[in-house]
Amino acid sequence: GYSGTTYTYSGTAPEVGVVTNYILTIYAFDTWGAKTFTTVTLIINPNKDPVDDNTEWDKEYTIYSESYFEIQLPKDAMMDPEGKWIIYTHGMSTEEGVSYEIPDWATWHTYNRTLNGIPPWANSTNGTYTFVLVGNDGVGGSYEVEYKVYIKNLNWWITGMVLMGLMAFAAI
Repeated sequence: GYSGTTYTYSGTAPEVGVVTNYILTIYAFDTWGAKTFTTVTLIINPNKDPVDDNTEWDKEYTIYSESYFEIQLPKDAMMDPEGKWIIYTHGMSTEEGVSYEIPDWATWHTYNRTLNGIPPWANSTNGTYTFVLVGNDGVGGSYEVEYKVYIKNLNWWITGMVLMGLMAFAAI
């Protein structure tokens, strides 16, 4: 509806993907009784959310504790059906939704869509982490893509190999 106090129209847009035309006639009256009107057409084209455009990008990565890693996500991971720029943010999947807090051993770089860092050696660090790449079109449309990072403790393997080598050397 129209507010004469703020001189604005407001309302709820129709469902996504439905283009709707409204013909509005606006009347103006002055204190001496003169009046005028104009007719305008309001075209509402609801925003469409970004979509996962690159289904071929790798969504599973294996990294090792105490080792530097760098994962760069593709710039065409998502596209906007209306051609708007996609702004990427990053978080982790939780039971409550997306948390924009990531582990302190990881750093997210928005400008080049890169996650990097050095996970510490700890049994509590090992395991599977589900990260979320969020694409936002700047006008309310967004899309989320999950990808998994598996952390393995390489040091156990290296320590075992070194000990086996020392035992073999001692046996000679």
